[in-house]
Amino acid sequence: MTSVPTYTLLFSSLVISLFLFTNPASSADPQTQELIDKICRQMEDYGFCNQTFSANLKSPLTDLVGLTQITIEITIQNASNDFVYAKSILDKATDPGMIKVLTECVKDYQAIRGLSSRL
Repeated sequence: MTSVPTYTLLFSSLVISLFLFTNPASSADPQTQELIDKICRQMEDYGFCNQTFSANLKSPLTDLVGLTQITIEITIQNASNDFVYAKSILDKATDPGMIKVLTECVKDYQAIRGLSSRL
């Protein structure tokens, strides 16, 4: 009985993993891409907008409601990241003016997070 070389098993596993975990929705349907293009042409950074939608498609055929959902999800995610960042800066701040500004910022983010949890 001959043994299969380790690199062959590793390569096979890699190929299978790529096949299983590649997002089939990463390529938009032409109709969806047309809608994305229409939205992103109105933005300051077309490339960023297009890449954000393309990377977050749940289906190749996505309508305006689906694209709106992506926008909301990404906005909430970014706001959450900003909140964590502002909180970490506040925790280290020593300047009274900076503490005052960051405290207001953190309170505002907390209010937004409270609203987003109700959606």
